[in-house]
Amino acid sequence: MLWFLDDHPNLPRGVLAEMQEPDNDVGFSQISLFEIAIKQKIGNLPDFTAELDAIYLQSLRAGLRV
Repeated sequence: MLWFLDDHPNLPRGVLAEMQEPDNDVGFSQISLFEIAIKQKIGNLPDFTAELDAIYLQSLRAGLRV
């Protein structure tokens, strides 16, 4: 989810293509947001400083479903 939202080069192009396919339903769990918060709190995501509500809204705008 973070790699997709950040257009990160580690996201395999095939996975990106599947995620961007309009006929595919791509979702994320609310637990993903919880895990992001934990990783941010313990310093495991130093380059990713976005607030959780912004991540959530960006995910929805990108077409991901909860």
